[in-house]
Amino acid sequence: MALEKRDFEVARSRCDAAAQIIDAPPLRLCVARALKGLGRVASASDAYQAISSRKPQKADPESWESAVTEAAAERISLDPLVNTVSGEARERLAVAFLLLSDQQYAKALSAFDDIIAKEHATAALWGRTLCLKESGKVKAALEQLHAFDVAAGADAKFSDAVARSTLLRQELERLASAKLTVVIHPVAGLTLSIDGGPARPVSATEELKLDPGQHSIRAAAPGYRPLSDTVAIKGGEAASFDVELRSLPPLRLVGYISLGTGVAALGAAAFFASQAASSHDTLAANCSQALACGNPQWSTVDAYEQSRLLTMISGGVGVAALATAAVLFIAAPSASMPSAPSLGFGPGRLSLHGSF
Repeated sequence: MALEKRDFEVARSRCDAAAQIIDAPPLRLCVARALKGLGRVASASDAYQAISSRKPQKADPESWESAVTEAAAERISLDPLVNTVSGEARERLAVAFLLLSDQQYAKALSAFDDIIAKEHATAALWGRTLCLKESGKVKAALEQLHAFDVAAGADAKFSDAVARSTLLRQELERLASAKLTVVIHPVAGLTLSIDGGPARPVSATEELKLDPGQHSIRAAAPGYRPLSDTVAIKGGEAASFDVELRSLPPLRLVGYISLGTGVAALGAAAFFASQAASSHDTLAANCSQALACGNPQWSTVDAYEQSRLLTMISGGVGVAALATAAVLFIAAPSASMPSAPSLGFGPGRLSLHGSF
């Protein structure tokens, strides 16, 4: 009754006292409306915010849902930015900010774009900045914030938002970059490449500022296995990546392994060749002509064909392994190559030098 008579102070006092006893939506809304009527915009906005952030109560879910919806709309209507325009533009701007508060960022962004196109409303630039920020488009949000600052200029209507833009810019700049600590375990000739960029020599741990997201890292050094991996960093956060390469076996050692493999494969080829020859001799003695063997010799035919196939495979592997060994011996550093045997003569002695 006091609220209808526009006796806002009495209404606020009574509704507030009653709300302390009964937590009911109409009482909470009464307090917020009374504060708005008293011209205490900031307090009214806080009161509406408190209601709009409430979860529906089990006792009266429909009443609370209605109160939350009304409180959100009222809070938006009290925003100084919404009141920088009037008429239909104000209503559309309020709807856009309401979509933003409901986290419907795509719809809110579209609404702000429409207002900017039709009304050139500076307040919509601020709303668009917030949409881009919440959508994770931090760099675009920074560019949009700059556009808002330029458009707002020294206009007193935007003094509150301009003051807030400094804090928002600091937050966006923090979110726009991420820090990656690359922990280096130094080895000779170590190079590092980030995101496919040119490889550069590194010798100590580095701290890099990168854009948020996934980044590819590749490290390499002569005589070591290359290291390739990806690391994901969130905006405003830090991550670390260890670069510790594992050494490759010496070329001559790999060459000896290939040589042994080749010799073994050729030995196997010789064995299978002798098996094939034995089967061939058996077939020649028991078959009158080619492809005229009886049933008793079919297993011998199968054994002959299998031995021939294994001979070719083993021989191919052996030749390839021996060729690989030759290449590795040629490519091995000269310091690791064995010296040629040589004879040495001295008083009362004969010596033989070299590696075998």
